[in-house]
Amino acid sequence: MSNEVVSLWETKIETVLPHAESTDHYCMLSRSATLFDVLAKFEDFTSRGKDLDAALITDSGKKDQKLLGIITVYDLPRILSKIGMKKLSSI
Repeated sequence: MSNEVVSLWETKIETVLPHAESTDHYCMLSRSATLFDVLAKFEDFTSRGKDLDAALITDSGKKDQKLLGIITVYDLPRILSKIGMKKLSSI
């Protein structure tokens, strides 16, 4: 990408990801993923000694699709509250 202005609404994830500082700190999820799926991803990364910076949401969880949403570790307290949990055991 150059210094030109890009539309976040039109840019596909596959265009942006090559510019990420690290490529092993995110995961892809489909729009049908549940909050439990999101928590499972964060726990999976933690159990492997890795940090999950973001879960990137697309229509079917593929990099060649438009980004629909981003869930970060900062969203976890709200997710846990929604499902009636106080904290995760490993995070």
